[in-house]
Amino acid sequence: MHGYVDLVRLLISRGAEVNQTADDGCSALYAASARGHVEVARLLVAKGADVNETSNEGFSSLYVASSHGNLSVTQLLLANGADVNGRSNDGYTALYVASQHGHAKIVSALLREPTVDANRATNDGVTPLCAAADKGFVAIVGLLLSHGADANRTASGGRSALCAASRNGHSEVVRSLLEKGGADVNRAMDVGDTPLHLAALTGEVKVVRLLLEKGADVDRARDNNGATALHYASCAGRVDVVRLLIGYGADARRVDVNGNTPVDLARIRGHRGVVAALTRSPLDELVGEDIGFRFVLVREENRTTKKCPRCSRRRRV
Repeated sequence: MHGYVDLVRLLISRGAEVNQTADDGCSALYAASARGHVEVARLLVAKGADVNETSNEGFSSLYVASSHGNLSVTQLLLANGADVNGRSNDGYTALYVASQHGHAKIVSALLREPTVDANRATNDGVTPLCAAADKGFVAIVGLLLSHGADANRTASGGRSALCAASRNGHSEVVRSLLEKGGADVNRAMDVGDTPLHLAALTGEVKVVRLLLEKGADVDRARDNNGATALHYASCAGRVDVVRLLIGYGADARRVDVNGNTPVDLARIRGHRGVVAALTRSPLDELVGEDIGFRFVLVREENRTTKKCPRCSRRRRV
């Protein structure tokens, strides 16, 4: 579809069916909406095109216009009865995809619809808020929260918008979720990971500090393997996060289900800076072969090891 409005008008006058679809279920209106050809879309709607016709995958013209950031087409479709809450086969809505792609003006237009459901989720339970938080779109997060988006709603596995933003280091989104959305700073995923765990693992110092300031429990928030945020940061070699957690009173002697303390994990993985921070030993005392790792490595010889899914390193079982 190239947006040749006069040619489209001629074809319709010669009997072309405006609701005819291709093998994939896409209509002329769908194609015009995807390309942003608003005058072609306007003509098709005027000639009776079904604004809620969907492709074989369940994608509507409104969805594809929202996905591609075509504001004028989105507004046209909404004005002519497009279902703002329509879902694809996978449960994606126009609001979800606009939020995911950062199209703030389209999100705003969709949210002005009186029947819009700001919490309508995908089949995996992912809401528009979670999608926007994951990508760091703070303006869209604010729009969604102001229209009733639930900051504590979780997707499959217990993933929340706060978990997504914390893991990816989006500090302003984290702040918005906590201060405007009332997000639970200690709500854990099904495996037990809290936002603090995730931010500590990925080394997001600014987010870790913000979570702690807002009441994140530095020690009691333990995952299902008994690990604290300090275990995660030590395992991944996040020395700045380790120092910050220690400053907030994290217990460096806490053991996980395998009997490992944070310093054990740091030694096993060769993170000398972390070991120094945890033991307050000068770094130059840890240089060389005899760096305090030997006693851990001896214990390792008679143990089975496996890859740690969180820091992509070996871990005792």
